[in-house]
Amino acid sequence: MAAAEYAHQRTTTAAATKEQEPDPHEIRIFTDGTWNPSTQTATVAMYARGGQQSSKRYQLEEEAATSELELRAIMLGLQRAKNLGLKADAERITVHIDRNEVNIALHGPARVGTTEHTIQEIGNQLLTDKDIAGRAR
Repeated sequence: MAAAEYAHQRTTTAAATKEQEPDPHEIRIFTDGTWNPSTQTATVAMYARGGQQSSKRYQLEEEAATSELELRAIMLGLQRAKNLGLKADAERITVHIDRNEVNIALHGPARVGTTEHTIQEIGNQLLTDKDIAGRAR
């Protein structure tokens, strides 16, 4: 895929990270995933405004689709936000996505046992336990 295909998403994400006055009631999470075929290793990373960041490596037996890696990065970000505790005044979490396939996967029905299903479960827990809504952009 040509880099030009994702230029709009990257521009949108870059603009979101440079906002002068971010909404104090919103937690923004930016994610990415990469695959190294020579080592069969996938790495996912997340960054949340305020400096929280995390990465995780997966040793996989088969090549992982980029969209699956992005989903795992989102899952990592939401788990980290949930486990580390959120600001008391947080009302929503926005996850910035640069792949349309991931956006479609998150907004559709998810099969039990999939990464999408786990993400939806974490989102439901955040809404139920902390009254924090989630959205993907």
